Amino acid sequence: MSTVPTGIELKLADGSVIKAENVEEALKIAAKMKEDTSAALKEEKQQREQLQARLDAIEAQAREAAKPKPIEGQFNNDRYFKLLNEDPVAAANYIDSHRFGIADPAEVPATFQQMQRDVSVTRQEAMAAQFLQQHARDFPNTPEASKALRQQFEGLLSQGYPATVDSLNLAYSQVISDGRIKPLDDKPEPERIEANPNLSGGGASGIDANEMQRVESMSDKELEAYMREKGIL
Repeated sequence: MSTVPTGIELKLADGSVIKAENVEEALKIAAKMKEDTSAALKEEKQQREQLQARLDAIEAQAREAAKPKPIEGQFNNDRYFKLLNEDPVAAANYIDSHRFGIADPAEVPATFQQMQRDVSVTRQEAMAAQFLQQHARDFPNTPEASKALRQQFEGLLSQGYPATVDSLNLAYSQVISDGRIKPLDDKPEPERIEANPNLSGGGASGIDANEMQRVESMSDKELEAYMREKGIL
């Protein structure tokens, strides 16, 4: 005569532990966990898409700002050649002022410098956003951690590394290695879920010990197929 289990504990492949009164309750909990995981993955995907859309918009703004915007009026060849003979730099500024829509040729250098700064800031913001999105769970976003990371990153740039997210990730690995930043724990202990007792007395409470042992040894894929067979999913 088989013994009816009064309580079971299932350990899934990802380390999660399910405690329940019987197999049916355990399977229902597993199904709920699968639904929650799917919802979390969907939300994370939406966040990534929103971030990418923001980065695309920033890049589009930078490209738009760099487009030539000719001003109205006829280009004066005589003035240009006169400047070319007297001051070639002023002549170049005159051409650029006409091509890029800058009213005063004398403002061309300052305008280009400001444009370069704006593009640099935009790229830095986009790079920082990508880094924070990648390390949302482990980077301690404190003033001290940010300062240490920035200093290490600037050190890499001075060595000839490109200003990219890969270089920023390298700097992050270095400050972790030398102990200047202690990352947050992004792998919490598996949640132990206690199921409410089955008060109905029905369902899978009559499943014997052999069946329970078979369920406990199932992989996630096999468990999902089993739950579909039982009508739980």
